[in-house]
Amino acid sequence: MVGQKTRVISMKTVRRIYSAAWALHAPRVESPPGNLNFIRYPWIVSNEKLKSEIGWEPSADTRQVFVETMYAKGLVATPPVPAPAPPAVA
Repeated sequence: MVGQKTRVISMKTVRRIYSAAWALHAPRVESPPGNLNFIRYPWIVSNEKLKSEIGWEPSADTRQVFVETMYAKGLVATPPVPAPAPPAVA
């Protein structure tokens, strides 16, 4: 979506590159290399309890949040489309 090419490389190489980038305080390296596992093994959670117990509804879907984040980082030129307003709760 942001026009960047992808490459297939080993996790060992990724860890080495990321460790060096973290140690050198490279731009856009926002967390230590130990956090790579959160990308490699993403959390899968349910928001059903939030919805059923307190009536929470998300204000945007995953794609909208991704576009908003990339726009904030200057990686896409088009601003995100606002999510439609949630229906009023009586």
